[in-house]
Amino acid sequence: CECVQKQEAVQTQIVSLHADVKKLQADAVAPPPQSLAQAAVHTENFITALVNLYKGQQSPAVQQVGVCAFYEVVSFVCADTLRHPPTRQYLSSCAEILGQVFIQGTAAECGRVLAAILENRHLCPLISPFFTPNAAPNELVFLYQDVLLSPECWRVSLRVLGCLPPPRSAKTTVEPAASSGVAATTVSLSPQQAAETVEWLSDYFLRSRLSKTDLRTFGLYSAWTPYISDVVTFWGHLAGCLVNVQVCACAREPVGSAKVLQ
Repeated sequence: CECVQKQEAVQTQIVSLHADVKKLQADAVAPPPQSLAQAAVHTENFITALVNLYKGQQSPAVQQVGVCAFYEVVSFVCADTLRHPPTRQYLSSCAEILGQVFIQGTAAECGRVLAAILENRHLCPLISPFFTPNAAPNELVFLYQDVLLSPECWRVSLRVLGCLPPPRSAKTTVEPAASSGVAATTVSLSPQQAAETVEWLSDYFLRSRLSKTDLRTFGLYSAWTPYISDVVTFWGHLAGCLVNVQVCACAREPVGSAKVLQ
């Protein structure tokens, strides 16, 4: 009798679960509320009007509105929106338009975009195309002083420094004038910047190695495997910069001088 009661209880739970599943399926395929659709249309119209206004008159006030709109759209991106293709596509489209017009190539936004990437790793595929540190060459090294080149930023940084070719399938949905040729320019590190970068990277890898027991035992290779080739490329670039400095210094010395012989 007790066994029959247990089976009935289980059957009741199964029926309840089936009902919940059917309701969830119905909700999933149902069209969005009309108010949500209207909000999406109003947002698209706002972005279009804002971009057209900025193209007609590139005032700082309009740009600031565009910058705020970009980060507001990005703030809505979360695990749930990433799992829902229509919402993911909609937010990505809005962020792409705003990012290309108001963020990409803007020196003042380089640090903020980098901070957003580091604080929210899931945003990296969405906003990393608008991280253009070559727009702020004087701050290039200082952008990485606290993070010493997070893995998500390696390839972007290497392209800025001319160590890697530009991406093959770069999106060009905005007029070339909007990006001002930023992607085509590179930045050269000064000898002091190269030396400081070597020191910072060395400290960073040392701290990372000592931060966990397994890393102290087995090293950083397993954690950095996807980026080994990029790390090697960057270290080679830095070493080449320092070697070239020494070669140029020796070339200016008279033949047979003590410095050259040393």
